[in-house]
Amino acid sequence: MMEEEPESARPEEGKPQDGNPEGDKKAEKKTPDDKGKIGEKVGFFPPNFIIRVRAGERVHRVTRSFVGNREIGQITLKKDQIVVQKGDEAGGYVKVYTGRKVGLFPTDFLEEI
Repeated sequence: MMEEEPESARPEEGKPQDGNPEGDKKAEKKTPDDKGKIGEKVGFFPPNFIIRVRAGERVHRVTRSFVGNREIGQITLKKDQIVVQKGDEAGGYVKVYTGRKVGLFPTDFLEEI
């Protein structure tokens, strides 16, 4: 037969074991926010807003929203999004990267920054 633990040795449900009333909420935050500056304003933003740009890559701002056709590899972007060009222009389209998505986008709707 197996012996059960005494009731007092088991942690109560809903209460953290270490006695911290906030539990592990502080430990849940895995990555710190990064600090940035726009003009004179300084503030914090999430790290997933960062896009790595390597030497030779071109950065563009979307000048007009576009709904792409995923079946032919196009990407849907909204006005003022920032993208990194990943290839050369072909047929009026260029391959771009948003940090999450990659696809073809019309060059007429991009402005190099």
